[in-house]
Amino acid sequence: MGAGRWVWGAGLFAGACAVGVAVSNRPELAEADRELFNAVNAGHGPNADRVFVTVTELGSMYAAGAAALTLTVNARAPAALPTWPSIVPALLTRTID
Repeated sequence: MGAGRWVWGAGLFAGACAVGVAVSNRPELAEADRELFNAVNAGHGPNADRVFVTVTELGSMYAAGAAALTLTVNARAPAALPTWPSIVPALLTRTID
């Protein structure tokens, strides 16, 4: 991984931390953040909500599976065992819903 990717990631991390600190310490910024969030997420209907919930769930399952597979492939199979059961409830929840 090149230095540019590290710098980009560090910049994103620093920006996220700066926003979090600013919103946590200044009520007017917290209100502006809430208004922006509501404006972006309002009025798209139940179909859009369903799509975004599904994408979020799939991302969670992908992350858990990728972590378990990475640990397994890298000869750390015992460390991967606790991550595999986290995938099953997520799959069952999506199936039942």
